[in-house]
Amino acid sequence: MHDLESASVIGPPFRFIADLADWRNCLGLLAPGQAGNPASPHYDDQVKAWFTAGYHPLLWERADVEAAATARLALS
Repeated sequence: MHDLESASVIGPPFRFIADLADWRNCLGLLAPGQAGNPASPHYDDQVKAWFTAGYHPLLWERADVEAAATARLALS
């Protein structure tokens, strides 16, 4: 068993509340933010929410994702 009192634990904390009866009601939070790039506005945009339980909807349906998208990255 890992002793959290005496060792450093490194990794992004993720909170997730699942409504298994309706996936559209799921909530989540990834701190410090969604991006790993310090130049990104999403690098640490969820830190405050982590301390205030500011969950956001987790989008599962394609139509919901498309409607909420603010940018798109095309890889080729």
